[in-house]
Amino acid sequence: MGVSVGELKVPKAGDLTTGMSMEGPTLARVPGSREIDCVEQCRNNRRCAAMVFRGDVCTTLSQLGRVTAAGGASTWINPGFDSRPPPPLPGPGQQVDHIRVTGEPFRTVGLGDRAGPWKCAKACEADEGCKAVS
Repeated sequence: MGVSVGELKVPKAGDLTTGMSMEGPTLARVPGSREIDCVEQCRNNRRCAAMVFRGDVCTTLSQLGRVTAAGGASTWINPGFDSRPPPPLPGPGQQVDHIRVTGEPFRTVGLGDRAGPWKCAKACEADEGCKAVS
């Protein structure tokens, strides 16, 4: 159960609440969606604070906002929402330590046991398809 504000119950994180909508900055708006897909889209994005589903349109939000009664709408608040700002992106040629890089690797290059970060960076600079090194 959520918190009551007058007649309106504010959704509890992780609970799907019907008859309610939420305002906030939009991350994405996807027409032609299903409610369960909308929840999963938000759940799988740590920058998604909540989702609002109305009709067949999924709207994901980057911040929690004002909750209003809205027939035909459902709202879900992401319990895994990470409100911290993302780390700054390093500039070209800048070395940054202790940042986790995710995604599919473009390619793995063997540079020896003691290549070090600068040898990796030089190899990346020489390859126009290389975007970052880890």
